[in-house]
Amino acid sequence: MFFPIELKKTFKIVIVDGRARIYCLKVGWQLLDNNGVMILHDAQRKQYNSGIPDECYWLRTVNPDVICEDKISTIFIAKSHDVIKKIGILMREVLPDSIEISNNLDGNGEVENEGGRMNNISSVQGAYDNLWEEKLNDPAWLKNDGKGRVEFCAGFLKAHSRIGQGAKILDIGCGRGTLAHYLDSEVCLYGIDISEKAISETRKVYKKADVVDLNMEKLPYEDNFFDCAITLDVIEHVFDPLFFLKEIHRVLKIGSEIILSTPNILNENLLKSLVHTRRFPKTSGDPFPYDGGHIHFFTYRDIFDLMKSVGFNFTPIGPLKDAFDYEFKEPMAWVSGKKI
Repeated sequence: MFFPIELKKTFKIVIVDGRARIYCLKVGWQLLDNNGVMILHDAQRKQYNSGIPDECYWLRTVNPDVICEDKISTIFIAKSHDVIKKIGILMREVLPDSIEISNNLDGNGEVENEGGRMNNISSVQGAYDNLWEEKLNDPAWLKNDGKGRVEFCAGFLKAHSRIGQGAKILDIGCGRGTLAHYLDSEVCLYGIDISEKAISETRKVYKKADVVDLNMEKLPYEDNFFDCAITLDVIEHVFDPLFFLKEIHRVLKIGSEIILSTPNILNENLLKSLVHTRRFPKTSGDPFPYDGGHIHFFTYRDIFDLMKSVGFNFTPIGPLKDAFDYEFKEPMAWVSGKKI
């Protein structure tokens, strides 16, 4: 699926079949024309549910006469209400009466079948919503929110005069908008996060905040829009870090900066823990999702390689950056990159 993305084109028809269908659905949604249709074969398989975009319109056909693990089903997915409506009219004209047809044009947001309902909100998104619900109701956590990484980032930006009045800053993985409390009000903060519960708080203090799942969606901004992008402990959560950084690079102005942090798996304390306990060390304080939802682990040089590959230059900015062995000493990999 990487080759079609590199073509930078959209398609009227996207067919999802074969292997890795959840990932193919997510990539296919990016490639789908606004008036196109994406077709998922064997849609009765519930494991594919999480790949169906939240904001899509869909039509489902079910053949009650053909059963494997369930009745054979196909789903037609579109970005346009009218496309699904037209497909529905055509289906009723050409398909036998025995074929069951359903859709979500009434806005219920769910796909129904005899085995139950599958919600278009992914299990990942639901997990982060649950996590944020707990955090927002935890006074002890709220009291300490921002201390450490957000505080350090804001201090770095101020100390190095990285942002001027009216600067447009994108906070990726913004949480509840804590960065706003550490920066001057003259800047324009935009935020994205996978959790609706977090974003509902961010909207109170940011110029604009959107729910975006960077595992399957592009950033909802035009090219060369932002003066700075900040992503603190996010890259380890996303399925495709390369796509993640390409999107950030796209929306930044030439010469603008990205500030990125992520747990440094080469940290000497983590390495010692690995040797002594024979268990892979936890890199998040959040127990749920597992290890806070971290799915990748990076060293400084991993981040350097990724940044270079998408067109950023880079430099370490962590508190111990001047130490000759900072790659082992720093618990976090702190990196600044400029769009070149």
